[in-house]
Amino acid sequence: MITFLYRCWLKIVFNVGMGRGWTFKGIPFIRVGGRQSRIEIGDRFTAISRLKDNSIGVPHRVVIRTVAPSAEILIGDDVGVSGCVICAAESIKIGSRVKIGSGTLIIDSDLHSLLPDLEERYREDQECSKGKRAPIVIGSDVFIGARSIILKGVTIGDAAIIGAGSVVTKDVPAGAIAAGNPATIVRTATER
Repeated sequence: MITFLYRCWLKIVFNVGMGRGWTFKGIPFIRVGGRQSRIEIGDRFTAISRLKDNSIGVPHRVVIRTVAPSAEILIGDDVGVSGCVICAAESIKIGSRVKIGSGTLIIDSDLHSLLPDLEERYREDQECSKGKRAPIVIGSDVFIGARSIILKGVTIGDAAIIGAGSVVTKDVPAGAIAAGNPATIVRTATER
């Protein structure tokens, strides 16, 4: 019942595009940052925001938000997320059948100035859309391990695997396994 009411509220208040068969374990934080901004999530989306519903726990509830007037987040069908943050100042596209581990951060912008002038940094941070930004694209059938960070401008190909705790700063080709900080290609998913 809570999932149904929350979905209705998201549709009416924020015009979030949504498929059917969503499952919430705890209530995620989903917000659209402007009239031209959009969030579209496909069928059978699962968001785990409660500690007891994930074997390694979740650091906080799921956060999915756009922070600039024309930003977009597009998520395919059968995607599962646990206690992660997906935050777009430009564009984040996630394919179908993607699993995103607990505590993962996916963010397409610095969200603030990197200049040392604290007044400038503070003023830009309030707008949440300043700083360098570049779109993120995550293909279908991708697995992103817990506590990973996916940074601006990255494309992750279909069926790639990102090892837990990785910081992804460069593209990962389809079928590759990447791990580390910064993440590097360890091998392909077909190698043993």
